[in-house]
Amino acid sequence: MSSFENWAASEENSSICDKEPIHQPGSIQPHGILLALAGPDFDILSASASIEDHLGIMPSAALGMRLLDLTSEATCSRLRQGLVGSDHDINIGLPLEIDLGGQPSKWRGLAHRQAGLVLLELEPPVPAIGGESALLMVSGASIRLHGAATHVEACHIAAEEVRRIAKLDGVMIYQFASDWSGEVIAEARDAAMPSYLGLHFPASDIPVQARRLYRSNPIRMIVSVDYEPSPLIHPPSAIGTAPIDLSFSILRSVSPIHLEYLRNMGVGASMSVSVLRDGELWGLIACHHRTAKHVGYELRQACELVARFLAAQMEALDKLARAGRKAKVEELRAQLADEIASGHTVAQAIERQGDRLLQLPSAIGFAMVLPDAVARVGHCPEQSIMNGLSSWLASRQDDAVFQTDRIGELYEPAASHAETFSGLMAVPLARPHESHLIWCRPEQAQTVQWAGNPAKPVDQRADASQLYPRQSFKAWTEEMRGRSLPWSVQDVSAAEQLRDIVLDLMLREKDDLTRQNLRLIHSMHELETFLYVASHDINEPLRQMEMLMSLARRCVAPHQAEEAAEYFQDFGTLSKHLRSLVTSLADFARLGRSEVNFGPVDLAELLRAVVQQLEQRIVLANAAIVIGDLPQVHGERDQLHQVFVNLLGNALKYRDLERPIQISVTSEPVRSTRASEQGAAAGMVSIVVRDNGIGFDPQFSDRIFKPFERLHPRERYEGSGLGLSICRRIVERHGGRIEARGELGQGAQFRLRLKTEPAPRALLEPRDPNAASP
Repeated sequence: MSSFENWAASEENSSICDKEPIHQPGSIQPHGILLALAGPDFDILSASASIEDHLGIMPSAALGMRLLDLTSEATCSRLRQGLVGSDHDINIGLPLEIDLGGQPSKWRGLAHRQAGLVLLELEPPVPAIGGESALLMVSGASIRLHGAATHVEACHIAAEEVRRIAKLDGVMIYQFASDWSGEVIAEARDAAMPSYLGLHFPASDIPVQARRLYRSNPIRMIVSVDYEPSPLIHPPSAIGTAPIDLSFSILRSVSPIHLEYLRNMGVGASMSVSVLRDGELWGLIACHHRTAKHVGYELRQACELVARFLAAQMEALDKLARAGRKAKVEELRAQLADEIASGHTVAQAIERQGDRLLQLPSAIGFAMVLPDAVARVGHCPEQSIMNGLSSWLASRQDDAVFQTDRIGELYEPAASHAETFSGLMAVPLARPHESHLIWCRPEQAQTVQWAGNPAKPVDQRADASQLYPRQSFKAWTEEMRGRSLPWSVQDVSAAEQLRDIVLDLMLREKDDLTRQNLRLIHSMHELETFLYVASHDINEPLRQMEMLMSLARRCVAPHQAEEAAEYFQDFGTLSKHLRSLVTSLADFARLGRSEVNFGPVDLAELLRAVVQQLEQRIVLANAAIVIGDLPQVHGERDQLHQVFVNLLGNALKYRDLERPIQISVTSEPVRSTRASEQGAAAGMVSIVVRDNGIGFDPQFSDRIFKPFERLHPRERYEGSGLGLSICRRIVERHGGRIEARGELGQGAQFRLRLKTEPAPRALLEPRDPNAASP
């Protein structure tokens, strides 16, 4: 593919290619300058040879200089401020002026941290053609993308917008498949550029380390495929040390094999922009120009925003599709419930509503395989094949949905049933994984158009020691058999929803203990969905807002910077609170799905660890913490640690500023005057956490444990409102309980009742259905 950073070969050569250190080329493209800086004064430790061509400074002479010798103190100060708190993979962009002997020249600087150094790249500024600002360009692209009705339409719009912004001859949207081969699904091009629309490229065109770079550094640019690399010059003392990692460099030189690859395509310059979805590499916006072309910093940033808006629109379209499919799932739920209410078994209900079960994931066969029965709908292999398949799936011991478009290559008995059984999707119903819902898809003979012969991705010429990229990209046709149409994300989601429906139905056919176990499994899947919504649907727009605010910060005029800083600070505070809330939501949901490994927990040792974790807050609050003689309890250490971090953290947060804060953690025996409770009390202990903080009204003693309940304004006391809810959830999972008492202005007291002896086995583990009844 045009923007792909390496060449392809046989399987052996691909392995070699995967190991090539393309992130450490030791050189850059010569249209710019790279300086490796160290220390607070930005001493130049390494410089690219191109500094001589651009600034007239010998590289060896540059190694004895500081950045201040090239530019002003104001520029150095802005660079220091930009780097404060920045991650190593964040490029800080700033305009700067190089002044040597009264001959100033303007440059665009890009800086990032790398292994203790600051790598500063200097590019000549490239003004936008026509004077239109990058922000206005992106605004138009955003509006057009928002109106796209399909993924393909959105990709065509993105290709057109990137071509318009960067003024390039050709732009392609390239989507990766599950095996990392890919297909050009949209393009915008000059009439003289060849079309690659619909062509596939083998996975070997983009080796593993290139994909890794595309995921971490979304912009890749080659100004001219005929450039001569400019080496990095180091002092003699650095000889033999590891080369500088240029993973996040925009000037980084590329493999000469890749340059020949582009020349074979008739390309003079290229740029690629990664399309990331959920942090993973979905595809590339691959850009070509017939002649040398430098796309400036602002326009590259605009193209990256188009890629982000494209990913956001595809996610929005997926949500709409999920909503429509969810409505169909709910309709099926109601139909199956009616069948059960009419006296049919689960298997009978499934067989009677079989057509609907096939339509949701678009399959031709469906089976519910239980240890003692198989219910089949549509075109499914015979029962013995399905039983064997379920056993094979059970051996994988995987809770996730299993899906493949070529089951015959993985499970040999299925190979002879390719006409109805090439594609398979299966979801386990319960542990141990002896029960499954399985969907089948038939073989779909496919004619794939490759850009050149995928079996010959390299050309080994007369010199057997040298490999060259293929010279021909003429469409090459391949017939593919034994495969079905691939399963989509929506298909997998439908399978998960249908599992929940079947579990609900099975609850009506099981005895009490099994019913309880199935409810727990059902709750686990609901909490997994909740966790996905909290961590994905909230985090993704939050990341986009932060990215847009970062862009807006760059657009603020210098005379407005001080006034705008307060607004950016407020936004940062709100963003931090929202991230804290999302994290707390995830923690709350995770409690319902995580395995709990009970065992002896030394509370005295645990509280020492908690105090050590909170040490900085304790010192800042000038708090006195007294820990009494604490017993050993039976529980899960990490969860109990979280409880006491929350309780002590609250005591430090809600302290009375008029008096020193005092916190105590003590233990007391559990006493009960009720005969029915005395036996249980004998195996329990009370742990009491007291403070002399601001306290609370006693009427709210139970309310404070409810999610998002706050007794104090968020403006004074930050937090998510879930801390005490998490504490109660953990303590109750331990078979105990937690109570609170408080008096306004007098402090608060939290009493935890925990077990000192293990609970009977029957209370901790679901009953083995194969065990004999008592």
